[in-house]
Amino acid sequence: MNLYDSDREILLNPTGWLNDTIMNAAQEMLKKQFPNLSGLQDVALGLVVNFRIPGREFLQILHSPINHWVTVSTIDVQNPNTIKLFDSKFAAVTTSLKTQIAALLCTNNETIQVNVVDSHSQVKYKFCYSSFNILCTQMGSCDCGLFAIAYAVAVAFGKDPEVCIFNQEMMRKHLFHCFTEGILTPFPGRASNSATNTLGESIDVHCYCRMPEFKDIPMIECTNCLKWFHYVCCENVSEECMDSSDIEWFCCNCL
Repeated sequence: MNLYDSDREILLNPTGWLNDTIMNAAQEMLKKQFPNLSGLQDVALGLVVNFRIPGREFLQILHSPINHWVTVSTIDVQNPNTIKLFDSKFAAVTTSLKTQIAALLCTNNETIQVNVVDSHSQVKYKFCYSSFNILCTQMGSCDCGLFAIAYAVAVAFGKDPEVCIFNQEMMRKHLFHCFTEGILTPFPGRASNSATNTLGESIDVHCYCRMPEFKDIPMIECTNCLKWFHYVCCENVSEECMDSSDIEWFCCNCL
């Protein structure tokens, strides 16, 4: 797989943070090795919420604006409205990540289910709609991209990342070797027998766009169905409706 010299320098640097070129290159390798695997789209598409809706079972690496990489997957997930998110450090489930997940699933459900698993600290947080798995907590702040690729490779090879304890010291060298050879193989590590616990929280999904509420985008409630819609997604919202909550407004589904 061709990489720029600067990308190779990042891989060889013990504190090098993996950029989108490296992440996309890893996904491209996986697509060639597993041509029937859905997802694995350009990571930049997530930040502009322009993902193509993938197949029922898919795999995708996502970038959070806090400079953090995670991996999501619906492979071997029974509930069609559920997604697993593998996060090596669980810095924060940002609005951007929630939006990217909602864009990939494009569900008609009103609530997102999220399970958060931490096999290392034996804590599992369960939200509504996706499964967020905190696995094998990384040391330091630079290797989240390595873990995200390692999780993606594990899923593609039919392994369960929830029981994978990766050898962080060997991950960078392993990925560099994979790029040199032009083929991705499972990252070095061992299996974990740690049990997991669960906690729960819910995230609401609204509007025609099936997205969460955004901090800076006003919303309006339909007088009839009582569902909420983003102003920017509605063509029939008058200035009077925007200025007053006493004026009746009906969404397109209720007109």
